[in-house]
Amino acid sequence: MKRLAKKLSIEEQLAAYAWLQAIGTNIAAVGQTKSLSKSKKQQDEANKLSIIGNAMQSIANAAQAELTAAQRSTASNKESNELTVIGNLLQSVGNALQVVAGVEDLHTSGSNGRSSARRKTVPPVKRKTVPAARRNKSRS
Repeated sequence: MKRLAKKLSIEEQLAAYAWLQAIGTNIAAVGQTKSLSKSKKQQDEANKLSIIGNAMQSIANAAQAELTAAQRSTASNKESNELTVIGNLLQSVGNALQVVAGVEDLHTSGSNGRSSARRKTVPPVKRKTVPAARRNKSRS
């Protein structure tokens, strides 16, 4: 059987994954913007968009790391190549962690669409008040 699709070069694949990463970034940005809404429905949709966008970015970065590593033997600057691989892997892991957090948020969301961890408030700091008479004595 004859192949209909041409095999893409590493550079063409890197470009394709860069586009996937950019699309994921835009989807996550739309989600981040929607999260500003007070509507629970909008916030739930925002979280789902953020998960999808970050997942796309994570996949694209992992693929870029793999493809860049494949260029190691022909790279003119080996150190630069290694740093690019490491950078792509770090970005991939970071986006994957955001996906995990987003999924956890979906499972733990309360009545307002936010996780219970986000609803917790920090108790106010209790300060010792010094009577004015004592404050004035210490200044003199």
